[in-house]
Amino acid sequence: MADTMDEIFPETLATSPAVSDADLQKRAGADGIVKNGVIAAMAVGLVPIPVIGVVGLVAANLTMLQALSHHYGVPFQRDVAKSAVVSLVGGLAPVGLGVGFSEALKLIPGFGSLAGAAGTSVLAGAVTYAVGRAFIQHFEEGETFLSLDLARLRKVVRFEFKRGRKVAETLATSPQEA
Repeated sequence: MADTMDEIFPETLATSPAVSDADLQKRAGADGIVKNGVIAAMAVGLVPIPVIGVVGLVAANLTMLQALSHHYGVPFQRDVAKSAVVSLVGGLAPVGLGVGFSEALKLIPGFGSLAGAAGTSVLAGAVTYAVGRAFIQHFEEGETFLSLDLARLRKVVRFEFKRGRKVAETLATSPQEA
């Protein structure tokens, strides 16, 4: 069971040469923000009411991005962040189809509702992880919301989504500490 931050977020700056302790602490704080965002998105995804999962996914990502921007000293631009989240999530075709299917399953009472909620939860966690990791990289490069390169961020999100799915599945099956 993975219950340490290093097991859940395996890539750290420690593998990079000439990284200061301050950089490592900054990244650890950012990873904690992303982990909390993933957990929040997954929790909202468990709500068995259709559409709530999608709305909650956007809200969880905006909250996470606001915390990351504060953490990195970047002015938060809510409208730009919201547009970026919608664009990045919409650019993941498998996610759109998976979330749509999971949300539709929620309409079926009983097992359908449970299966739909579980599917939405894991996908929401994976997307949130990917968006968070993309913005950590963006902010660590000294960029802001006003200098977003969505094409570049989409590539990072697609790459990180695969890892995010594993992270979300791990979080879904591991007991969490309070």
